[in-house]
Amino acid sequence: MNKFIIILSLLFLQMNLWASEAIQTETLKDVELKVRQLNNIYKSNNVLVVFDIDNTVLASEKELGSAQWFSWQEELMNKKSPSPYKITDDFDKLLQAQGLLFYRNRMRMPEEISSQRMIAEIQDSGNVTFALTSRGHEFKYQTIRELLRNGIDFSKSSPMFIGKYYKVEPAFEKGHLKNKYGFTDQELVNFNLLKPRDVQYLDGVFYTAGQHKGAMLRIFIKEAKLSPKAIVFVDDTQTHIDNVHLAFNKSGIEIITFRYSAEDKNVNSFELKDKEDINQEWLELSNLVNF
Repeated sequence: MNKFIIILSLLFLQMNLWASEAIQTETLKDVELKVRQLNNIYKSNNVLVVFDIDNTVLASEKELGSAQWFSWQEELMNKKSPSPYKITDDFDKLLQAQGLLFYRNRMRMPEEISSQRMIAEIQDSGNVTFALTSRGHEFKYQTIRELLRNGIDFSKSSPMFIGKYYKVEPAFEKGHLKNKYGFTDQELVNFNLLKPRDVQYLDGVFYTAGQHKGAMLRIFIKEAKLSPKAIVFVDDTQTHIDNVHLAFNKSGIEIITFRYSAEDKNVNSFELKDKEDINQEWLELSNLVNF
């Protein structure tokens, strides 16, 4: 009987260690504290820390070109209905506009110095730490410029291909996704990977081109030859949080996610406001550059 109780206790402990946890926070200080706790359990080299960029590590100084502006324009485009504020019906054209605005705009940290300080402290603890963004690789130079301008350098804590140009191609063919990365046929459908887009990794930032972040994280871990016992994932978008839990629900890895809400007030303000001034600013810029 005692042996049976011991076995049940060990199984219960193992289930707890493999548990997923979803947390909402307005400060990256909570992330750092959780990472410190996990490091005490697993050691820092076994705890992987992953940050989103837009409205998480950095946020646009201007509303035009912000993450919420792009989402708004994408929504207008998908509605297929007339709108005086819609800049295009072509998604590639929308990406070109976003690229122009990334090049033109500066970005700031949502918590002033917190992003830089908290990320640096996690990196100094010995955790493998990198950024996983929905941005495409065409925006890599603008992204690195703004990260470095804000004192954030993911390359110093990224995996073995640190600082190198990396492109998952032709490994994104369906057979490779199934055989090399272990996705099931159903996962290929559920994660929208039947027609995958190119991704790139450079200087500690993984550019996933708007694809399923849970699936992209699994691919990254495989390519980097990592074997984490715990993953801390930080993102402002609930869909990405849910997708990470979905992709790792049978992995045996403890998954801790943070839905980062520091920029929510600015996102909500943008959604509610009249956008005539923003539209006028875009029209003046697009006429200037002959967009």
